[in-house]
Amino acid sequence: TNAHVVAGVEQPLVELPGRPAQEGRVVYFDPVADLAVVAVDGLDADPLTLAPSLETGDPAAVQGYPHGGPFTSTGAEVLDVGPARIPESGGIGGGEREIYALAASVRPGSSGGPVLSTGGDVVGVIFGRSEGGDDLAYGVTTTELTPVVAQAPELEAAVTPGACAD
Repeated sequence: TNAHVVAGVEQPLVELPGRPAQEGRVVYFDPVADLAVVAVDGLDADPLTLAPSLETGDPAAVQGYPHGGPFTSTGAEVLDVGPARIPESGGIGGGEREIYALAASVRPGSSGGPVLSTGGDVVGVIFGRSEGGDDLAYGVTTTELTPVVAQAPELEAAVTPGACAD
């Protein structure tokens, strides 16, 4: 998920479609990359697989819980892929990252949701949308996710999830 999604949350709730929410703990929190990992003990679900980043013109899907729910899965198209300078906001973000610009309907609450290939593999994570209200969303690519995913299985101990930005 995104660091800005769990910032200041000591005991995040994780909800999978069709299942009751379970309490988790933040085990990775990187406010500069705006990425976080939440661990849930006893979560009976297969992990999604990570695939190489998509290219401009590729179809995709974005999933999330806009406005707090219910769960949605929406089609998307990759408009562009490349490095972009992300502004810092409330102590989170800043610096250059490889991102997607996506034609997708993303609403508040969808941040931290996956960008999926048509085969159902994770190819990114949504982190924002255009303030203009048009269906333009942004997500980091697997270039950004791969180092975090590689260490995730060993992450057990809770970490401080920063502070919630106003």
